[in-house]
Amino acid sequence: MSEMEGLDVTACERCDELVACRSRIVNGTGPADADLLFVGEAPGEHEDERGEPFVGRSGDVLDDGLREAGLDRGDVRITNCVVVTLGKVPAEHLLDRDVAVTSEAGEVREATVGGEPRRVLVCVHPAATLYDPSQRETFAATLERAAEFTDESSGQSRLGEF
Repeated sequence: MSEMEGLDVTACERCDELVACRSRIVNGTGPADADLLFVGEAPGEHEDERGEPFVGRSGDVLDDGLREAGLDRGDVRITNCVVVTLGKVPAEHLLDRDVAVTSEAGEVREATVGGEPRRVLVCVHPAATLYDPSQRETFAATLERAAEFTDESSGQSRLGEF
């Protein structure tokens, strides 16, 4: 069994506010053995409706950014923290410290995830680019950096490289 198999959450009531307003649990999507894991903060209204992470406007930004970086969404794992951290909350959770996302975006940090040392790439959240267009360049540059970490021998596809 792979590390990610069996990790889908089927019942959780730890966050009262989330339980009160959600219609379903939103689990991660993408291959369990993906070279890149994108971790966002929490599912929004569109994610709740469809049962998938990053399918609203932020998802459109993420999809566009992945394409521009030469990555295919189907080849990366995307989830919420309810490894590329999309925003301050997941970065702080994984790194166990305060994170200045704007100034640390694109930097690789070490973290222990599931008892294993992992590289964590800090990234602004896609929604930040919707509210502050000056973040678009930082977001795009960080996704380009993420693309550098893919292992071509593992089957991770880069658009244009078949």
